[in-house]
Amino acid sequence: MAGKLVRLLGLPAVCKNSFTVLKISGDANGEVWHREFDGVSFSTRQWVGSDGMLVEASNGFQLSFRLQAVGDALIYEQGRAKLAFGPLRCPIPLWFAPRITARETGIGDDTVFVEVQVSLPILGLFISYEGKLDVEVPRA
Repeated sequence: MAGKLVRLLGLPAVCKNSFTVLKISGDANGEVWHREFDGVSFSTRQWVGSDGMLVEASNGFQLSFRLQAVGDALIYEQGRAKLAFGPLRCPIPLWFAPRITARETGIGDDTVFVEVQVSLPILGLFISYEGKLDVEVPRA
């Protein structure tokens, strides 16, 4: 069932190794995180909410995270979930919402190790990925 939902949402298929690119662009309203996994694109918009939480939106969902620095790691702790339809926001109880756990760990000046897991109620683990990202800052 989860595999069918992955394809329906246009997410990449299961694989052991994937060429991955993450491009982050910012504007006055936050950032767009554009991910490509072996050429399959997935984008989200992120911004700081009025309560200081990081808000990430995509595919009709809006999830809020508390960020916590632990040693060299940045931990994303999910605090809220909402369905988003235009300007309408409908809270979802966390026990019924997609559940994301994420961690970024610095492993050098230009490298970050990323771990992300997305679980769904009843279905369990939906998608997960992990790996090293080399950071390249665009030159002005």
